Amino acid sequence: MLPEPFAALLDEARVLLDRPLSVEDGLPEVELRQAETRLGIFLPFALRLFYQHLGRVEMLTESFQRFASPQQLSLHQGRIVFLEEHQQVCYWSVDHAGSVFQIPDLGEAEAYPEPQPLECFLHTLLYYQLAQGGYPYCAQRYLPAAVTAEEQIRQLHPAAARPAVAVDGLRIWLGSGPILLWCLPDPEGFAPDGLFLSALHPQLFQQYCARWNFTDLSG
Repeated sequence: MLPEPFAALLDEARVLLDRPLSVEDGLPEVELRQAETRLGIFLPFALRLFYQHLGRVEMLTESFQRFASPQQLSLHQGRIVFLEEHQQVCYWSVDHAGSVFQIPDLGEAEAYPEPQPLECFLHTLLYYQLAQGGYPYCAQRYLPAAVTAEEQIRQLHPAAARPAVAVDGLRIWLGSGPILLWCLPDPEGFAPDGLFLSALHPQLFQQYCARWNFTDLSG
């Protein structure tokens, strides 16, 4: 039986992908064991489970930030480097206890601890990967200057949108179906870049855009 936090993560993945998960979504156990042998350390449990169950779902692993394949995993200061920022501005590593660190430069020793442990960090990534390109449809709506993102969400979708991610500089709500409402708020809760809408299916996307006057950015 999977640990409760990770079982919940897989349940959310099924909702967000709008389909059951299959064995083809994960990476083979042999690849993970080979990576551990090469590195000389075990993968943290949550990262191993992520690779086992979701490691081949490209919209979760490659759409924005890029997860390393088992063959690409490396070490930095004794921690496993598993994630690359989409413009190669920084990287993320994790230690055996599940503490995550941001690395500005792999050639230097400097690394900064993230506030979220690995399980929470993966949960945030699950949503952010889909919001930032994993879902094929995206739209934007600018907010009135005096209205916070939270207030706008309550006005637009008071019953069906539930908070999914709330970390510094990022808020994501899950709508009815595989659709995300999200923004990059400042410390006061205002979102100068507006509110974004990301969706898996075109019909639902078009309904949201028409109902709340979002501008299609999908090109």
